[in-house]
Formats: sequence, C-alpha cells, structure tokens
Amino acid sequence: MRLSSLERQLVQLSLPAPESMLSKPLPDAARLIEMATRHSVLPIVSRNLGLPAPAGLVAAAGFTVLLRLRLEPIAQRLRERGLAFAVLKGAEFADRLYPAPALRGFTDIDLIVPREALAAVGEALKSLGYEHCVPKGLNHAEPYGEELWLPPGAGKFGVEIHWNLVNVPSVQRGVSVQFEDLQRDAAGRLSPASLLLIAAVHAAASHQFDRLGMLVDVRQAAIGAAGKLDEAYLAETAARTGSRLALVTALDLAHRLWGDAPCARQRSLFPPRPVDALARLLITPGLVVRPASRMGGLRRRWFRELLKRR
Repeated sequence: MRLSSLERQLVQLSLPAPESMLSKPLPDAARLIEMATRHSVLPIVSRNLGLPAPAGLVAAAGFTVLLRLRLEPIAQRLRERGLAFAVLKGAEFADRLYPAPALRGFTDIDLIVPREALAAVGEALKSLGYEHCVPKGLNHAEPYGEELWLPPGAGKFGVEIHWNLVNVPSVQRGVSVQFEDLQRDAAGRLSPASLLLIAAVHAAASHQFDRLGMLVDVRQAAIGAAGKLDEAYLAETAARTGSRLALVTALDLAHRLWGDAPCARQRSLFPPRPVDALARLLITPGLVVRPASRMGGLRRRWFRELLKRR
C-alpha cells in the first residue's frame, strides 16, 4: 500500500535537510506534529515546518541537557578506573550524525562495555550512588544483554549498561554484536561504520522498525554524516555477528523512504539472499510509518524470527 500524501510529507520533513517545502501547500501541521511525536522526529519536523517549539519539546530538550550533565561524571569515573566503554546512540548520535545536536532527542544514557568488565562498571556506578534494578518476569533464564541502573534520589532516567547490542537471549542466537566487534577510529571514538551498525541493529533487533526516527539515524550514518564508512569492516562484521539482515533491511528501507544513493551503495555490499526478499515484503515503508496494527505486529514478529536464524 502506498503512503498517503500526509505520510510522504512526514517522511520528507523528518530529514535534517529536506527539500524546501515553501512552494508547496501548507501541510496539516497539527496532525504532522502528532505523527512526528510518535516517530521521535519532532525536533526536526518542528524546525522544518518553521513552527515554535511545542512545550513538550522544550521540556524534552531540557531533559537531554540533564542527561549530558549526568553522563560526564559516569564517563570520568570509568576512565579513572581504566574501564573501556563507548556511548551508544543518544548523545553520540546527536553530536555526530546531525547538523545540530538538538535535532536528535534521547531519554536515557546507554553505554556498551566488554562483558568481562560488567561487574567493575557496576561497582563504578555504585560509587556514584546508582542502584542496580533487576527486572521482574523475564522470559529467559539466560543473561540479557544489558543491565539497568537507576540514579540516586528522584531521578527519572536510567543508565543502561550493555555488553551486547541485542538484549534478548533468543535473538542473540542469530544477531550478537559486542563491544569488541565495534570499530574505533584513531581518536578512540566509535567509527562511522560502527555508528551505522549500531543504528541498524538497534532499529531491527530491538524495535523491528517501529519508529521513523531510527531510520533517520540509519540514513544519516549511511550518507556519511559522521565521516567515510569502512565498507570492508562493515561487510566482515555483518557476516561474523549475524547482523547482515538487520543492515540489509535498514539500508533498503532508508533507500525506499528517501532515495539516497549512499544507502543503495551500502546495501549493495551484501549479495542478495532469499531471506532479504522475504524481509522486504514483511517490513515496508508503510509498516514503519503507520500506527501499530494487529497485522503489523504479526509481520514484525515474523521478521524477528528471521533475525534469530543466521
């Protein structure tokens, strides 16, 4: 099913630098703002529409400032103790994939660490007053790929410490990306190719592409917003970690939504397989953009089953 006119406007307005909308009729701004909020692209859409920032957006921007302030002492404590870590998504994506960091909001702090350093990182967080939160009613007895730590006092955010980009053990059997799999540049930062890998695996394995904002992350990384991609690393790591289908589907979706040639180029790194065609039928631009439905939920679950099989 094709996207409606309003859905196409949302897709185009979700880009940090879209085509000019000035010569086109004024879209249904109120509906677009509602849709943009659900898809986590409100800062970009509001700016592109030339609208004053909604009150909720101002509050969200203030919250990201708070998270940045909370991140620094955590990072400093980990560095003092000689513990390896990298910032996932959040501030890292905002600072490196977007022309203005305020265009990419986030609501928690995510770090990835070597699995063997998990206990030491936990001790470092304890020394800052954070408490480990053990989830209840988990479906798997095997270790999940992250731990949640809560701040002292009445803080309303969490610090998620990952040892695997994929949280759920059953999905880890097919897709497993750990700290050691991520490439870093000469300055020790995550490389541009690692940012693309993280964006694609997060969108596919954790959310099955349920929000447009995650594909904006993929698109920004694929077009080189953070720098040139190491294609050899990307192809080798995708094969070794089982993240090939996540990358192929994410890049294909980004190309179908926005038509950027770099997305098609990165997609062409991976020779086609029958499973790619099935994933393409299951996860379409319309499924991403439209509100959740029973059939959409089924299609996402089927796609998740594909991810579990290397």
